[in-house]
Amino acid sequence: MRITGASLYSAFDTGDTGPIVDFLLWFASSYKIGGTPTILDAGCGPGRMLKEFSRLGWNTVGLEPDPEFYAQADELARSLPKTSVIRGGFNDLGDENRFDLIASINASFSYLLTPAQRADALHRMYKALKPGGCLFIDMANFPFILRNYMAPKNSEAAINGITIQRASEHQFDWHHDTLTHTYTFTFRDPDRGDQKVTQIHKFGIFGFAEVEYFLETQGYSQIRTYNSYTARKSEPINATRLMVSAQKPAK
Repeated sequence: MRITGASLYSAFDTGDTGPIVDFLLWFASSYKIGGTPTILDAGCGPGRMLKEFSRLGWNTVGLEPDPEFYAQADELARSLPKTSVIRGGFNDLGDENRFDLIASINASFSYLLTPAQRADALHRMYKALKPGGCLFIDMANFPFILRNYMAPKNSEAAINGITIQRASEHQFDWHHDTLTHTYTFTFRDPDRGDQKVTQIHKFGIFGFAEVEYFLETQGYSQIRTYNSYTARKSEPINATRLMVSAQKPAK
């Protein structure tokens, strides 16, 4: 098996999906989304959550701009019932009144670097939701993280018995309010020898105040916030995650 950028990402993205599924089931119920919903997994990556949504029997669509991640997610989707993947990002979304739920999990919304991109994305998602449909965004709470900043730690994982070392580095651009997170993976391939792969992730630095403003100006209602997937009611943001949900009013 060739070690790809997508497989490197998946090797380190091994968190338990159970709490996410349980939260989204509660979330859908709390907004009175009934029946068999159609969900958009916006920024689905290699497809970690696609199989979870398929297992629930939901009609599932993934949206992913990265070509390598898209290819892996699309291959997975072909093996799952009622599941498909679209190649594109938030600012490419052109659907109208299609989805009961849109979920942006694991900081995919943070890849939008400017306020204009974020406002456009929230507008497009509003149009893509059915009346009464709901949006959920999970991302890093950068204002909290920066006040309590700690440098990223190196880590290790394995793919098919091959040990992968991952070094992490942060660079800040305070003029443009962005954070560049660089991963450097090193490992020894049995056929090709020592290998080094670099992945660069660039995030916009912003907080809930901006998100709330754009949600309200786009017409969303019932805006709620959460600190973790264990939450079962709206609560003030005061931790490393910024989780927010909102609803497109029913007509």
